[in-house]
Amino acid sequence: MNLTNIPVEDNLMLWTLFLKKVIVRDPVWVQVTISAVLLTIFVVGIIGNLLTCIVIYKDRSMHTATNFYIFNMAVSDAVVSFAIFLEVYLFLAESYLFGNIACKIHFFFVIVLWNNSILVMTALAIERYIAIWHPMMLKGSPWKRVMKVITIIWIIAILETTPEVFTVELIRTNHISVCFTVPSPFSRVVNGVLAFVTFVVPLGILLYVYTMIALKVNNTEKSNSNRQIFNHRDNRSKVNKLTGKFIL
Repeated sequence: MNLTNIPVEDNLMLWTLFLKKVIVRDPVWVQVTISAVLLTIFVVGIIGNLLTCIVIYKDRSMHTATNFYIFNMAVSDAVVSFAIFLEVYLFLAESYLFGNIACKIHFFFVIVLWNNSILVMTALAIERYIAIWHPMMLKGSPWKRVMKVITIIWIIAILETTPEVFTVELIRTNHISVCFTVPSPFSRVVNGVLAFVTFVVPLGILLYVYTMIALKVNNTEKSNSNRQIFNHRDNRSKVNKLTGKFIL
């Protein structure tokens, strides 16, 4: 059967039938284990991100362009962490009680914050690349520059996420209610384009940028110049490790 030729209403009906067949209630020990893991992630995420924000805010020596990006990303991650409470409830109750509109709003905010974090990591990588390869381009107030970039990032994250909202529906069966992306020709196009824009493109930029940074640091060490940005040996190791982490 070619699902691309099936109307959206029929797609929704098929997926409702699919959920009825395949989704069963998990044993109590599975529910407890997964809930404990999710709550642990919540606590660690909240504490870690709040401490990051507090340290950057209170220590004026850390008011740099890089740390402004990290501050914004920590705020986004902390807010996303609060959604884990709702996820635990939905996992245990197996029912989405807030209606279709709330389903779309919940999905929208979580994905916006997710896209924001990806874009901030990309912007941070570009900032570091420019600082190393073209430092004269970063003249002026870092605060004003970063605020402009972050504003643009939020706008892009919202624009990226908006089409996805129209692919999400609240699917109800006799036993469960699930906020779910319903496959359709429109959702396939949207998800395909956004997968490229929000994953492939940022990943390509990160790979290129951190490869160039690693090459610059390695070349700097070979030249034995004392006027370069990094302490060569230590920073080559740090940058190479950082490159590997971002690639992962």
